[in-house]
Amino acid sequence: MDGVATTHEHHVRCLAPLTKTGGDEKLRFEINGKPVGVKLRISQLNSQLVAGLPDRALDLLEVAALIYGADAAVSRGGPVDQNLGRKWHRRFIVEMPVRDLLFWHSGKIAQTLEETLMFLSDDRFEFEFTQKNEPDAERTRFFKYDKESSWKADRILMFSGGLDSFAGALQEIVENRQHVALVSHFSATKIAPIQRNLQKVLAKKFGDLNRPGFAGDC
Repeated sequence: MDGVATTHEHHVRCLAPLTKTGGDEKLRFEINGKPVGVKLRISQLNSQLVAGLPDRALDLLEVAALIYGADAAVSRGGPVDQNLGRKWHRRFIVEMPVRDLLFWHSGKIAQTLEETLMFLSDDRFEFEFTQKNEPDAERTRFFKYDKESSWKADRILMFSGGLDSFAGALQEIVENRQHVALVSHFSATKIAPIQRNLQKVLAKKFGDLNRPGFAGDC
C-alpha cells in the first residue's frame, strides 16, 4: 500500500574473527551471504583499563561492532533513491556466538537489547545467540594486563570529545574523586585528534594513580 514503509530483511551470520597480536581483531560476518568485516582496534587499552574483564563485556564489544558494521553495510536508500524512505526500516536477523551464553539468554537481556536498538535506529534486530567454542585463552586477545600494570576504573564514561562529555569527565574526576575510563568511537578521522588531545590534557592534569583521577585512554 502506498505511503507505508516496507521493512527489508537481512540475515547476518558471524564468522571466526581474525586476531592480531596486541588485541586487535577483524570481526567477520556475512550479510545475506556476502562477507563483511569490521576492524576492532582496542589494543591501546591493553595494559591500562581494568584488573579483570568479564566474558559478557567482551561479548558486548563484539555485539556493538557487529551492529555498527551491519548498519554501515546495508544502505537505507541514499540520496539518489527515488522512493525516499522506502528502505529506511530494516530488519536484521543475527546469528552470533557469545562467551556468556547464560547471561544473554537470561531474563529480558536480549529483549532489552533489541528494544534499545529499535529505539535508537528504527531498525529491528533479532538475535540468536549460541555458545562460543574458542578456548578460554582466547579471552586475553583483547586485554593483556598484570597486577602491576592494571587498574580498576570507578566509572566508565562515553567520551565523544564534545563539551558535555568533557564536562562529565571533569565532574567525576574533580568533584566525585573517581578514577574514570573514557570510551570513545569515531568513524571519521577528524574527531580522533580532538578526543586524543582532550584525553592527554586530562591525563597530564589528573594522571596520578595515588589519588582519584584519570589514568585511562580513549
